[in-house]
Amino acid sequence: MSRWVPCKRQDFIRGVRKIGFNGPFSGTRHQFMLYGRQRFTAIKLRVTLYGKVI
Repeated sequence: MSRWVPCKRQDFIRGVRKIGFNGPFSGTRHQFMLYGRQRFTAIKLRVTLYGKVI
């Protein structure tokens, strides 16, 4: 199991883009990214994918 360590936002977004996400796009309160038809806020992505992307 990989360790959970802090990463920079820019590095996180770069890693998420490698696996197929598009964005980030400006939203009402938070930026969001798209994966197919699914829309995820950057905050939600960090919680669900943290440690698996990079």
